[in-house]
Amino acid sequence: MNASAAVLINHQTALKAVLRALSKHGVAGVGYTNSSLLLRAVAGRHFDLIFVDYEVKGIGLENLLAIIRESQPASKTILYSAARDEVLAYIEKGYVFGFFSNPNNSFEIEQLILIALKEIENQKRLESELERIRRRLKAGSDIEKAKEVLALQKGISLQRAYEAMRRASMDAALPLEEVARRILRKGQEK
Repeated sequence: MNASAAVLINHQTALKAVLRALSKHGVAGVGYTNSSLLLRAVAGRHFDLIFVDYEVKGIGLENLLAIIRESQPASKTILYSAARDEVLAYIEKGYVFGFFSNPNNSFEIEQLILIALKEIENQKRLESELERIRRRLKAGSDIEKAKEVLALQKGISLQRAYEAMRRASMDAALPLEEVARRILRKGQEK
């Protein structure tokens, strides 16, 4: 996975720790110095991970997190904050994936990165599977429609229409879905 991260952390020790952990795990990290620059970047490209300082200056943390969630719904946002209680509210709202509070604890930072990347990988796998299922459902729907068209055109039963489509599929070495699409196209031409 070629992951990328946007980082807006003012605390220099925390910023260096995050960039070091990202690099260690093959994630391209880009640092931003203020919320305006981060928002411009987020609007223009996809980031898998977004690190934000709890004490962000500018538009306010909640507004920033809402904009990030709106423009980057698949990204995992991670906060740097010592204020644990306030961070939990952002996690409950779905603005934040997780947080770390100790920039000297590289294990805490790396653990968040690895868990977030694994979750992103799983999400992409599920989206791919969902798309495959949608295609199969559409193909099945096309086959059913084509059976009906063929049955009406030839005056035969749905079973015989299906058998004729299967024979045509095997004879032409084409997937059944392609035979169905061709029947439907011919049916629309008439």
